[in-house]
Amino acid sequence: MLTIKNAMKEDILHIENLGDCSPLHGIELQDILENTMVAYEGNIPLAAAGYASFGSIAVLRFVIVHKEHQREYLGDGIVKALLNLADKRGIELMLVDTQHCTEFFAKVGFQELDEDQKSDVNISQVINNNLNAYHKLFAAKLPDFFLKACRSNK
Repeated sequence: MLTIKNAMKEDILHIENLGDCSPLHGIELQDILENTMVAYEGNIPLAAAGYASFGSIAVLRFVIVHKEHQREYLGDGIVKALLNLADKRGIELMLVDTQHCTEFFAKVGFQELDEDQKSDVNISQVINNNLNAYHKLFAAKLPDFFLKACRSNK
């Protein structure tokens, strides 16, 4: 049975081992551990995701799915679980650099950051300090994200 839970200190090694499949360059897991979730099948870690928060704005730092379990909707599930956690903790906007995964984040329900959002002083500051403004940036507005992302496309 698949279990998605908040990460704890003992999960760091499991997350780093998943990172062999998808690098965690420059991410200090200990610093964002309270904002990280891990998906397990029994005691085997299959996926993880984490974010850093800056007031009511957050930056999705990583999403990792074990290479043998990709294309099984684990990425979708772990991201939505993480967004639910962020929403409960007062995050209103989750930003992500989609340089290598634009299609994935669009499919999950993120939308390209618009010019009004980019010109917001708080959002602009988070982008300048944490992301590459020249990359394609996507956002999930919380809790509105759940009104669209969890409905059927029919």
